[in-house]
Amino acid sequence: MKEQLIGRKKEQAILEKALQSRRTEMVAVIGRRRVGKTFLVRSFFEDKFDFEITGIQNAPQKEQLRNFKLQLEKVSKNTLPVKQPEDWLEAFVMLIQHLESLDSSRKKVVFLDELPWLSTNKSGFLQALGYFWCER
Repeated sequence: MKEQLIGRKKEQAILEKALQSRRTEMVAVIGRRRVGKTFLVRSFFEDKFDFEITGIQNAPQKEQLRNFKLQLEKVSKNTLPVKQPEDWLEAFVMLIQHLESLDSSRKKVVFLDELPWLSTNKSGFLQALGYFWCER
């Protein structure tokens, strides 16, 4: 039996507004550990994710990039050749290509979970995310 999302009306309204907006939107869901942030996002968006990745705790950048590649292969259903990205900039360029291959008439949903685990010191993740955001 699927768990239902109870309450969180204010948070759901924010997510709905972002989803219905004509603009590209970024929503950061922050809070203490184990309060249901990921459950909220997954319950709200259900099967609407065009790309989803969860950072791996205490993993080096190479492993995070491999995780990114594997998730991109999964969602692209091998419509794009997916190679191991050398860095986060290359990873986000690959994500842009994937998103551009999808139906352009609907909003794309990207879920980056456990962002601090992806964005380690000197990884270049935040700079690449900034590039990705500017390209949207």
